[in-house]
Amino acid sequence: PLLAPSDHPQAAQHYPEGHPLHVHHHHHEPLPQHGPSFMQRALHFEAGTLKGSVFTLVCSALGTGVLTLPYAFSQLGWVLGSVLLVVSGAVASLTIFILMGAIRVTGSLTYSKMMGKAMNSHRWERVTDGIIVFYVIGCCISYFVFLGDFTPRILEA
Repeated sequence: PLLAPSDHPQAAQHYPEGHPLHVHHHHHEPLPQHGPSFMQRALHFEAGTLKGSVFTLVCSALGTGVLTLPYAFSQLGWVLGSVLLVVSGAVASLTIFILMGAIRVTGSLTYSKMMGKAMNSHRWERVTDGIIVFYVIGCCISYFVFLGDFTPRILEA
């Protein structure tokens, strides 16, 4: 509730039993807990697990995208914005299918191992790891730029 019971305008009034606004003051024992709740199980991520990695990737992909999508539509219009949104979704789906095929062929679960097996050289594993490091650093910089651009506007509003 947004209001505490003492802040609620009708809290001082006492309604008779059976009235819809009558407040029952029964104190019940809390329900016993049998292991972790659904939310604890669903939102528990250990470092380095596939579930944690997927969650981090989805959050980074959706984080600024959700905030910048309305701006893109305002600049492009509904028609062109919708077309480009569908095209980018199709390209993203295609790359996922390509990655799934590469996983099947190489049996690798990381980009660097996959690239090393595809190019038949361990050197490409290090190159791929380096590219990923630069990508992540670029993402961090873009988040700071995003925060620097939008935070003053939000605070002014």
